[in-house]
Amino acid sequence: MKLLAAGSNSHQQLNGSDDDVRSFEVFTPESESESGPGNLDIGLLYASWSTTTILNATQLINLGHRPWSTKSPPTTRSPFGDHNGLVGYLDNEGRIWCLHAEPRNPSARRPPLTLLNDDPDAPKIGYFALANNGKVALSFEQAPNGRLAHVVEFASLDAFKRWYLDPSDPAKAPEAHHMLPGQPVQLLANAATFLLLMAGGEVYSWGDPRYRTLGRSIVGEEAAPANKPGLINALGGMKVSKIAYGGWLCAALCDQALYIWGATLPSKDNEIKVLTELGPDELELVDVPSVGVESVDFIDVSVGDNHIAAVTANGRLFVIGDNTYGQLGIGEQVFSDDWVEVPWVESALRVQCGPQSTFVWVNAD
Repeated sequence: MKLLAAGSNSHQQLNGSDDDVRSFEVFTPESESESGPGNLDIGLLYASWSTTTILNATQLINLGHRPWSTKSPPTTRSPFGDHNGLVGYLDNEGRIWCLHAEPRNPSARRPPLTLLNDDPDAPKIGYFALANNGKVALSFEQAPNGRLAHVVEFASLDAFKRWYLDPSDPAKAPEAHHMLPGQPVQLLANAATFLLLMAGGEVYSWGDPRYRTLGRSIVGEEAAPANKPGLINALGGMKVSKIAYGGWLCAALCDQALYIWGATLPSKDNEIKVLTELGPDELELVDVPSVGVESVDFIDVSVGDNHIAAVTANGRLFVIGDNTYGQLGIGEQVFSDDWVEVPWVESALRVQCGPQSTFVWVNAD
């Protein structure tokens, strides 16, 4: 298996040059590792506009404007960060690890990532998300047969940290507490909203209602207000297997069909026009060119700040949106208002987007 990459490379977060990568190429960055990350078994933990944090068999490596490396942790999930890069992640024991202030400072004599709270009685967290506006949402770890999810919010990462270090202090309590039926399987944040996928396939959204990013109406007697989790009714009755969020764009995989909603960033001159025609509670069913079949099945999707990438069951990669930095991997074109297949990417398996980059794993055979 190989990892390919395209997009912004201003800090050498994709390869050793200073030029943006406008066509997908094998991900071969320079690193502080003596052996280098190689091309096999690379996992991507987090990508920002100036850094890429990857996992290989032995190391966790941060590439870009503040490079560092450390021994690969045993488990990592729910990575979170900001425009500067990875800030922390959740492990399988429900503990939060955070990047300390000077990860490159050798005099610190400590690994770049450390446990935020090593008290064994600290709250166990199930899923964690940090929005671009600084707000935090998390769910608590549930028993396997638990039927009620508890989701809390904090105004900032610092507010969360103060509570997490001293959860018994009522003055540090979360600013919101939601109870929802079921068990969470994904909790994501984009510019200013949260998206929660439950094991039963239900999807809740809440936060800033602008730019159709909630995918639901907040008007009417039965509608949940914007600041409380509300079901996206347009996805009702479908088994959602994955959600994806970035910027003000959103996506959901349902029985190998792909739905998108939201908008490109307001400051951008170009827009994905099919999204501008949607109502607040409408989603767009993605239809891409097919050859010899009635429809295309999707197996993976990821969302950047202003672009979306999706992989089909037969290994094709389709992209749409902003290509200012080459993140669509289709050359010099600045924006694509419609879905485009990347013809030189074959046998794609999965995809992950950074704000202005795209990474795709392909079968190397």
